[in-house]
Amino acid sequence: MATGRACDARGDLGLWMGQPYGEKMGVAAARGDLFEIILIQVKGGTAKFPSPEDIARLVYVKEHHRADKVVLTEWKRGERMCCYLLPDTIHAVPAGAIFGNVPNTKRDAPPH
Repeated sequence: MATGRACDARGDLGLWMGQPYGEKMGVAAARGDLFEIILIQVKGGTAKFPSPEDIARLVYVKEHHRADKVVLTEWKRGERMCCYLLPDTIHAVPAGAIFGNVPNTKRDAPPH
């Protein structure tokens, strides 16, 4: 639950996303009833990558909430966003491989 305090500095989990599975998954569920749950940690600018302890905590949170994935996103102004499926912070994964079909648009950076 959001408290209104600046929790981002501690590396708290920033976002979650639920996207419907594309097909009927069982007798009791109709198409669109079930969701894939993705936990998203956002890292921007010069913020450091999470420590091994932070990664273990995020993986624990994923398992506790029975989420499908925990994703670390890294963005820097004027660069393409990088995504990592935790616990792997070495190999970037295309956003489309995680979130499905992602529009490929690039906005012009504002003048400095």
